[in-house]
Amino acid sequence: TVLPGERPAAEEVPPPPKVAASSPPAIGPARMAEPAVGQPPLLQWPAIERFTLANGLKVELARRTTVPLVRMLLSVEGGRAADERGSLGIQSMALNLMDEGAAGRSGTDIAELRERLGAGIGASPGMDRTRISLDALKSNLGASLALYADIVQRPDYPPAEIERVRGQMLTALQQEASNPIGNAQRILSPALYGPDHPYGAPPSGLGTADSLKAITRDALVAWHKRWIRPDRGTLFVVGDITAAELKPQLDTAFGNWRADAATPAGTITAAAAPPPQAARIILVDRPNSPQSLILAGAMLPITGMQDLIAERAAIDVLGGLSTSRITTDIREEKNWAYGAYAGLTDGKGQLTSLVYAPVQTDRTADSMKAIQADIAAIKAGKPITAEERNRSIANSVLALPGEFERGTAFLSAMERNQILGRPDDYYVTSARRLGALTTADLNRAVQLFDTDKLLWIVVGDRAKVEPQLKALGLPVEVRSAP
Repeated sequence: TVLPGERPAAEEVPPPPKVAASSPPAIGPARMAEPAVGQPPLLQWPAIERFTLANGLKVELARRTTVPLVRMLLSVEGGRAADERGSLGIQSMALNLMDEGAAGRSGTDIAELRERLGAGIGASPGMDRTRISLDALKSNLGASLALYADIVQRPDYPPAEIERVRGQMLTALQQEASNPIGNAQRILSPALYGPDHPYGAPPSGLGTADSLKAITRDALVAWHKRWIRPDRGTLFVVGDITAAELKPQLDTAFGNWRADAATPAGTITAAAAPPPQAARIILVDRPNSPQSLILAGAMLPITGMQDLIAERAAIDVLGGLSTSRITTDIREEKNWAYGAYAGLTDGKGQLTSLVYAPVQTDRTADSMKAIQADIAAIKAGKPITAEERNRSIANSVLALPGEFERGTAFLSAMERNQILGRPDDYYVTSARRLGALTTADLNRAVQLFDTDKLLWIVVGDRAKVEPQLKALGLPVEVRSAP
């Protein structure tokens, strides 16, 4: 008898069953053979048809018959770069208000009609362009297009809605200021470009509290007359429709639209050269912050109008992929951050590099030193390898077909081709041009990126971070969080 807490004698424990070495126990059904991986699909790009309405509005059409939808994007010159410094945020406010009352319909009327038609209408501010979009069922295109045309041409800017949207934007501005990355972005662009440069405004397009409070209805109406004009825009269309079907409907909806004769078209102030830069740090004090947010950038001697295929492939190796140098170093090996990133900005004009990394507070300066070391190494001591080149190229090439499954992606690509002066087949030939890039090409391109002109924005707890930063030997400017 075995009492509680006692072990039985050794001879009383039965031996384990013997299993022949050649017959391992089964642990489940046999695995199926891995499926064969075929050749990746090729990107298919439809022919682009072009015509111009009598009022000067240019139209570009790409026919896709996969689903009975028609998508449109009206893209007009301007964008956030056109915001006057005394009226920062006016573009965003004007666009937010366009479907809050138009051609005598209230915002509620517009929302109800849009829902009945199954149409999507939206507006978005870009850096160099202002965009107003329509997604419509082909069966309801006529009525959807009529509503879209009213919103584009005849916004009412009702006073009550202006005040409501103004309040929403002021609240969003407060939220942006309290968010570390939003706070850092508001500082970085003006500091790099200078406050008077077209790209020197905060990139969110929210402006400032003072500029938002100063915007009047008259200013919004004047903005619309200057910028939302048929002679300064292009209507990009993708969907199940032919040019013969589309043109009469556009003539009906937009044929009578004319630019206001008494209002000159808006112009963007010529970009002055950004001031010379030297590496420095701006520390934004955020007491008790659980981590530090690092955002760094530097002006580059390139513009968006150049073909930067090698530069973008090179920076993917440095910081654009999950297997990139910076991510592997900061996240995988040192475990100082959940993720880190390096890339290039977008736009027609002069571009900047960007480095982003939210890191643990006690490793703030160490992370900055590691990033500097990664950039220095990829330029000299540890150049891009054939394996890294192949991974970067494969990632870009294999992603191309999937990127354009949606019609909205085609619209954006068509617009981008026009803005940057690219041929229609730019994306079709991208795979071939990417495949032709050599390791030497990427190593030449990566020389563009440097550390001696990086402007570092660090948002974190000053008491814990400032002593670390001073040890880096760079000038440190301290600012209080908004």
